[in-house]
Amino acid sequence: MSDVTFFLISCKRHDLLKIALETFEKYNTYPIERGIIIEDSPMDIEWTRDILKSIPNLELINTGGRQGQLRNIDRCYATIDTPYVFHCE
Repeated sequence: MSDVTFFLISCKRHDLLKIALETFEKYNTYPIERGIIIEDSPMDIEWTRDILKSIPNLELINTGGRQGQLRNIDRCYATIDTPYVFHCE
C-alpha cells in the first residue's frame, strides 16, 4: 500500500488535462494509493480512467458548475488520509 494521494482540479481545459495526465502516467514511478480529480464544470471526465491505469482508487468528482479552486481544494483535502499528497495544478 502506498502513502500518496494524487489530486488534481480541472476546469474545462481537457486538452491540457489529457497532456498532464498522460505525462504523469508515463513518468511517475511511485505507487499512488488513491487519486482524486475534480472537474469544476458540468463536463464529463470519465475518460480520464483510460489514462490513469496506475491509480487503483481513482475518484472522479464533477461539481456540475463553478465552485472555485479553494473550495474544491478544501473539500478534497478533508477526505485525504494518506500522509502525502501529489497536488497537480
